[in-house]
Amino acid sequence: MALFLFRFFPVLLPLIFYLAWLAVARRKARKAGQSLPRFRDGNVYWLVMASLGMAVLCFIFIALKALTQ
Repeated sequence: MALFLFRFFPVLLPLIFYLAWLAVARRKARKAGQSLPRFRDGNVYWLVMASLGMAVLCFIFIALKALTQ
């Protein structure tokens, strides 16, 4: 578990923050009677997608490394 948190938490952290922002933005939009923001409407969408891609690559790399040992 410590290995997971040490290697992947920094990569997944932007996704966690973005999803929290999205939840808050949707709650505010519901209260104001406005249309709900989509997942792509945020300012840091591509940053989050890049960090998610990096996390997937890390998972693949570690799996391949474990298979070769």
